[in-house]
Amino acid sequence: MFKTRRYERESCTELTTLGALFQRPLVPPVMAPITDASTSKKRKAATDGRGASKAKRSKDETTGNNSELDLRAQKLENELSKTTDGKTQVSELFSLFDSVAPDSERNVKVAICLCRVFSRKMAAGDFPWPKSNEEVGWQMREYRSYQSTLQQFLQRGHGSTPATMLKLHMRMLKEESLHNPSSAEIFDSFSGLVSAIIGAVDGTEVRKTFAAEYLQQYQDCCYYTLGAIS
Repeated sequence: MFKTRRYERESCTELTTLGALFQRPLVPPVMAPITDASTSKKRKAATDGRGASKAKRSKDETTGNNSELDLRAQKLENELSKTTDGKTQVSELFSLFDSVAPDSERNVKVAICLCRVFSRKMAAGDFPWPKSNEEVGWQMREYRSYQSTLQQFLQRGHGSTPATMLKLHMRMLKEESLHNPSSAEIFDSFSGLVSAIIGAVDGTEVRKTFAAEYLQQYQDCCYYTLGAIS
């Protein structure tokens, strides 16, 4: 997977314009209402005290929550590194996601943690890849659920969230290509990823990143992306 296009760039020349394909039309800026300067200053002075105390309280609560989250996620990850099962720990890690706030730091931390967990399982040979006509086990279901979660956060996220989720998703595809004996199933989640990239609500940067770092570099990404958008 991810073969270089050193000698076959002409086979995917249509993708050089893919960045433009992924661009959304510009939206005219909305004019801000004109506010009297003296009125604004009075209103600002009246709320400064309350705003400062509220910001401090919010920061303290966030710091505490993040510290607790870090400890809990690290504990679960450590437990998973010592067992070949880990269904309870994986389920608990999934429960830490905040589906209501896709841009939360919590989601980024949990997504990175699960990326490490699945990568280690695959590299150690502890990941049970399903064979043909064999029922998919809970590990594979959770792995596909993880990929779907990354796609959702990519599509609904803002700022740096979409690019982070894209890189985690592509990292898992890379790991899967190294360890999954059934190469035909490696790109099962790819059409969902491409759909999320195209439909991202704040997707200008993630579409540029996808085009520059993956489409223009790897032949298999070109092939499966064309298949997904055709």
